[in-house]
Amino acid sequence: MKKYLNIAYLLTLALTVIGCSDDAPDGVSAPGRADKVEFRINVYAGDPEDKGSRVGVLPGDDYFEGPLYQYERMRSLRVIIVRPDGTVEHNELVSGELPSSGVSYYNGVRVRVEGNETKRVYLFANEASIVAAGSTTPFDFNSIPSGSVFPAETIGSLQLAADASGVLVDNSGDEKRYVPMSEVFEVFVKKAGPDGEDSEQEANFFITRSAVKFSFNVSATFTPSSPFEISEFAVSSLGDREYLLPTSTEYVPAKYPTSFGDRYIKSYSVPEGAVNSLCSLAVPESLLKFGTDYVPGTVVSFSPQLYFCETMLSGGQCTLKLKLAGNETADYDAEIVLPNLPALPRNTHVKVNLTLDRSDLKCRIDVLPYTAVPLNPEFGFDDLLPRPPSGGDVPPWLEIDPDEE
Repeated sequence: MKKYLNIAYLLTLALTVIGCSDDAPDGVSAPGRADKVEFRINVYAGDPEDKGSRVGVLPGDDYFEGPLYQYERMRSLRVIIVRPDGTVEHNELVSGELPSSGVSYYNGVRVRVEGNETKRVYLFANEASIVAAGSTTPFDFNSIPSGSVFPAETIGSLQLAADASGVLVDNSGDEKRYVPMSEVFEVFVKKAGPDGEDSEQEANFFITRSAVKFSFNVSATFTPSSPFEISEFAVSSLGDREYLLPTSTEYVPAKYPTSFGDRYIKSYSVPEGAVNSLCSLAVPESLLKFGTDYVPGTVVSFSPQLYFCETMLSGGQCTLKLKLAGNETADYDAEIVLPNLPALPRNTHVKVNLTLDRSDLKCRIDVLPYTAVPLNPEFGFDDLLPRPPSGGDVPPWLEIDPDEE
């Protein structure tokens, strides 16, 4: 049997943003009296419904997938503002006014803050799903009240852990959880002038889903004489833990100054001791079935509502395995090693396009540069367009058996 695997990593949708200053934060301003400022914060999780922000290396409204799962949106939003001395200035939770279907954009967390200083703004969405490794209950952000010292080291080292099956969030059953999201920014708030100048200021921030997801599109070049179906996929080298916040993360272009241009994650860190292992994805019965009436070229899809931890691939390799229905053994019917793949940062959707043929095995890997275009909650694309972003670094592309086109 000949199989083509076309793997594309479509990454980092967390849309960058307009800050309060055109320059990167460079510490606290010169000493002076800080006046109260009406400060408004807008938060964006990435959704193509906002047509005005559709920019990037993959333009065109019809290129983006429509939203599939509400649990990839924001159902609650926590905003914590920290002053230069580490004091919590505000700890605001927005939840009741957000619909149960979630939102991808929230316009207007309004607070009064001291001006003339650089602040850290922490964003946490869907905190009911933020359960620290080793705990069984969500982290209590209410334990960080205004006026207290922000526990920067504790929050910075907070880890999320996958369950025993290697899954971070499992929404395949009746019980659903919203995908956790987070980010942190530094922003300079200007001093309000005596004539009211700069008394109202605004910042737009992106927030990043703390998860990796997979989907599978399968087609065959033939009509089988006997029906068969795929009952399971398995993916190796998926991590068992990640940091809550993006850690040592380098965006390209840089995170500051903020804008709505393309960004992808070039580098990041995962916790020391994170273990990569094989994760199985059971396919619902008859979903990926190829019967005697199958029309060659017809694509059947599997998009499991399973979310995994941000991962550094072991040795730069990832293995895909599949099992056919009727195989009751522990062995898989096919196994393909996919070498030289990029790591799997958070906010990643890995789309596996698999074509089955009757003869030998061929594997082709296309690595799409990580982009920061505003995607919808499904955070993926309908088609693949393997071209680099303008002015950005391009991850390696690799083809196996290049002599056979």
